[in-house]
Amino acid sequence: MKRILLLNDTAATCNPGCQAASAGVRGAYSEVWTQAEFRSLPVGYWAELFRDLATPSRECVIRAPGTFPRGREFTPPIDLPAFVERVDELAGSDAELTALGEWADLVVVNGEGSVHHHFPRALALLGLIKTLSRSRPVHLVNCTLQGIDSELWKLVGDVLAGVHVRESRSAEFVRSRRGAVLLTPDLAFQHLRHLDLSRPCTEPQTRRCLLTSGVLVSREGLREQLEVLRAHDLDPVYLCIGDGGEEKIAREVCGSETTLVDAGPLGPRGVIELARECSLAVSGRHHVNLFLAAASVPFIPLPSNTWKVESTLQDLGYPLFPCQDASALDRALTDLGKNKNSLRHAAWGMFLKGMEMVREFGPGVNSWKS
Repeated sequence: MKRILLLNDTAATCNPGCQAASAGVRGAYSEVWTQAEFRSLPVGYWAELFRDLATPSRECVIRAPGTFPRGREFTPPIDLPAFVERVDELAGSDAELTALGEWADLVVVNGEGSVHHHFPRALALLGLIKTLSRSRPVHLVNCTLQGIDSELWKLVGDVLAGVHVRESRSAEFVRSRRGAVLLTPDLAFQHLRHLDLSRPCTEPQTRRCLLTSGVLVSREGLREQLEVLRAHDLDPVYLCIGDGGEEKIAREVCGSETTLVDAGPLGPRGVIELARECSLAVSGRHHVNLFLAAASVPFIPLPSNTWKVESTLQDLGYPLFPCQDASALDRALTDLGKNKNSLRHAAWGMFLKGMEMVREFGPGVNSWKS
């Protein structure tokens, strides 16, 4: 029996993508160790205790007039001595963490959505890695790494037994600072492998367009996106995940003219089924892009808070780059109308490639066992 402590467990969130990722991490390790017992700490553990050391979000996001918000590639250095002092203080006072660390044979950190730009959750996870690695091997998996101070990464990266990233730009980040890294697509694909999905036989004859702006949704940006979709005679259906203040903005901007769907009750399969009722999609969410590929729905990507969107699409062979503004979205919709069938094939091809490549995770982790 392998006793595995899973950190940043996102299974209980309202985000279907996070649910799929957490299930994928558990599923992948259950294939490596068929006799595995899991205990977990939830997303956000220790995060509030690092808020005063974190980089303000306004310094991590580019919000320029006339463009959709997007994450910066770099952020200011962190106060490293203060970080180390905070970690040591918490490590000495957290009895629950100490007990779980003593119980576990292995610590697995689900890095998805968390290890970037010195946000509180990023600092918390890096602090937990530093603490738990003193007595147990620690794996950091399924992460995008961006905007992390090189000295901070060296402090933490050097103690990890293994690092797995879900796209190439994060792999470049690790290789330039640490060396060895395992690269496969997002472990949400591991969960999708068990949903027994097949390609739809026919394209739905509808003007419905699934829209989800992402965690960086803004009132101005969402209004522009809806206006462009309606100018192309499309019927927007807004998929609301709810994080980053999205629900309040979406309800205010969408009003009664746009169908608003709460993603929480749907789960991954429900989002895929909803997508199959639409003829196309516009998405600023990494995991929704994966679900759209599984649904064989052609989609136009939008920017997000990290490079995970464009890097994943490039890795998996999807031919579109995120639209940076309303004009680019308008042009992309015009082009999509001419090439919808080829993009539908590209989306399905992206799904098949992700499903195949994620199989490399298990053998990669096996190489960490020693």
